[in-house]
Amino acid sequence: MRTRAIVIKRQHFGEHDQVVTCYCEDTGATRALARGIYRPKSVQSLHLDQFNLIEFEMIPGRLYPIIASAHVVQQYPTLKSDIKRLAAVNFFMEVLDRIMFENEKDEKLWGFLTGLVNEFDRIDETELANTFLIQR
Repeated sequence: MRTRAIVIKRQHFGEHDQVVTCYCEDTGATRALARGIYRPKSVQSLHLDQFNLIEFEMIPGRLYPIIASAHVVQQYPTLKSDIKRLAAVNFFMEVLDRIMFENEKDEKLWGFLTGLVNEFDRIDETELANTFLIQR
């Protein structure tokens, strides 16, 4: 199954693998296994970086679906180079990770997540501060 997703977080799983939590456009919150991601020749580790918008293919696995291939659609370099932006987006993603149900598609939430990451990549410092003040 091929789909687009935003990578929410990554967790170690064994010696060379990672469990990638992402929000997919077609299936909602999903956990999938990225095999061999810690090997030196792994190409997928850069594609599956946190907060990337990716397109990937999953195949059935025993415990988790396995990521067969992945490539970046959008990387958000401004977001990843600023610690304040990164902290803000990480906060939102942690909250969403705790309240989302797995495998429940929600088009509004997909729109919110893609908009959130795009917005935090685009806005300047003063807008970033105002965003936090407005939401409190």
